[in-house]
Amino acid sequence: MTQPDYQPNSIVFRSTTLSTLPLAASGLEWSGDGQALVVTRSNIYLLTPIPDPGSGSGFCSTVIEIDKHLGLPWFKHSNTFAAITPSSIDRFWRAATWSPSALTVLGTSIFAALTTNCDVFIYKPTTDPKTGLWKNPQAVNISEKLLAHTFSLADDDPETFISQSSEAAARRARFTAAVLRAQAISIAWSHPAGPEGADQSLLAVGGRRGDLSLWRYKPNGKMEMDAFESVCANGEGVNMLSWSSWRDSDSQAFLALANSRGQVHVLRVVRVEQAQLRIERELVFCDLNNSAVITNMKWIESEDEPVLVFTRLGELLACSVSPGSVPHVIAIPPPDPRLDWAGASTSWAPCTDLSIVPRTKDIVLSMHNGLLYSATYSTSGLSIDITRSYELSADMRAKLRRLAGRAVTKQDAMKIYGSKLVGSRGLLSWVFEIDEPNYFRYKPENRQSVIFALAPISGFKRDPVGEVEWLLKEPVSCSRLAPVARLLPVLLDLEKESAETAKRMIELLTVDGAQAPSLDSLRLRVTLSRFLLRQSSSAALVDAHVKLSRLIAHAVVQTLSQTFRPTTDFATTARYAHASLTIPQPLEATIPQLLAPEVASHRLTDADRLATSLEGFLDPCPACQVPIPFDNLRLGICGAGHVWDRCAVTFEILACGKVKTCEGCGRKAGVSTETWGRSCAYCGCRWRMTSYA
Repeated sequence: MTQPDYQPNSIVFRSTTLSTLPLAASGLEWSGDGQALVVTRSNIYLLTPIPDPGSGSGFCSTVIEIDKHLGLPWFKHSNTFAAITPSSIDRFWRAATWSPSALTVLGTSIFAALTTNCDVFIYKPTTDPKTGLWKNPQAVNISEKLLAHTFSLADDDPETFISQSSEAAARRARFTAAVLRAQAISIAWSHPAGPEGADQSLLAVGGRRGDLSLWRYKPNGKMEMDAFESVCANGEGVNMLSWSSWRDSDSQAFLALANSRGQVHVLRVVRVEQAQLRIERELVFCDLNNSAVITNMKWIESEDEPVLVFTRLGELLACSVSPGSVPHVIAIPPPDPRLDWAGASTSWAPCTDLSIVPRTKDIVLSMHNGLLYSATYSTSGLSIDITRSYELSADMRAKLRRLAGRAVTKQDAMKIYGSKLVGSRGLLSWVFEIDEPNYFRYKPENRQSVIFALAPISGFKRDPVGEVEWLLKEPVSCSRLAPVARLLPVLLDLEKESAETAKRMIELLTVDGAQAPSLDSLRLRVTLSRFLLRQSSSAALVDAHVKLSRLIAHAVVQTLSQTFRPTTDFATTARYAHASLTIPQPLEATIPQLLAPEVASHRLTDADRLATSLEGFLDPCPACQVPIPFDNLRLGICGAGHVWDRCAVTFEILACGKVKTCEGCGRKAGVSTETWGRSCAYCGCRWRMTSYA
């Protein structure tokens, strides 16, 4: 039966061109801070969407080039053929994975990077994580620690002795085995684990000889190994890793491992105590008649046991971790004949991503040749919706045509190098390479263009107001997922929505002060209002933003006052009591004072003005020693006109040295306030370290 004609959607929100080509088929990940990580051969790109791009690309980009001098010289320990790595000719990036948010002193994510030399490095920001410098401390080199764990190197290298004796051969074999066990070929960071402010997430590193090591990032900035397991008895390499979410009820998560023979092992990782793990493993999938490698894996979360969905060439599979469960296998059907472009007439292509829609649990498969498939899983098995798959693939083709600037034909070689579904409303991000033929005879090589794009796909309900209502009902902790990252699909939609939608959004921002929601819900609202203020400055929007900021300030000050109430510093306790009584008063701010609260003349800020000075507890001005009245939570202005910032935690005057600055609201805090040091208590955004003088 002929399918009805479908009009594809060619809308693209953001796109930018990358300078180097990818190497792996899955080289795209999103962090909890709203940053995309794209892995290419020579560079790792950290891309942050920015509002109102205008003529620009719409991304703030940070590029991390590969340092080919870093890494272990494996040949010095063993120069046998088995220990040679793919980087014997040249070194490139192979993969990277984000950690959960709020791990560093800046309150941001870090990431682990894997090279073709089988080295694993840890990168973390040193200044602004979105636009600043990222570095790899030499102390954070997992490969060196792995090699030291697998074998303690002797004083003399056995390879320097040319001997055919059995003892020398045994020594060389031990060194070679140690090198192979220390070489990493896959990495994956787990989801957030443990209580807020004390994340216990784990970095899994898969070895070349079937070993698995679990690492934890410590507050001192170093990685420490928590477990080392030999999973594959016959020494097959661990090609792919995938974590399920941690269950708070029993503090456990599942880790799936796929080896080079197409077998899938599942490890049940249980946190017994903060520094102890219990690991149980079992083989859940082994096809003796087909040893094709696994191309992608993803977990479908459920209230009971999660379900593992994975792919291999031409097939989609699903299996439960329950004992005795039988895997469900379904062949990926060939695409519609109308999609016969750029080699897309076959379903035998690697799967670059498996995206699980949070609400419906639908599965979206993104193939290396540009095809998209829609599948569903139930207890009775797997099924693929052919009509829906055609619509998704046609949408992708229309977007590729728009980005390529011309029609995509069979003469073009189109390759998808990673794709991710962002949120639950059909916002798709992907990296693709288009190989354009060069018709000049004197230059036979083709021209490759690598593009990263963000665009909506068809079939998802596009209702920004309804999406915000759902997010406000089920807010996620801002220390785990930044408000900007959670609202990203909505914010991109609002750039193209009408004024009527903005009015409906303002209604959602209105909060009754007597029944204020949680801090996380308030922070989502204030992030949305801050974005809307870029497009409009209506009185209703300004009033809603002011009230939200005041409610957040009041809730935070109340929480801090409970923390500092037992203190012997009576002045600090009195400041909190005075601030708690003063903030809820109906003080209104003008638009200039709201948009530029740091200006010295704007004594009335969005939520920090105090009605009267707190006499008797006046801090001296660091410049002239004139007493500074306590009439503002953010600024301290003495009688001579000197203006100083106050610590957002203790309200003390910040005169010099290192301070932490919030990226969202601009508040500052002293570096010694470690109790509230992972994220700003007022807005939930991340701290960044700055110099203050």
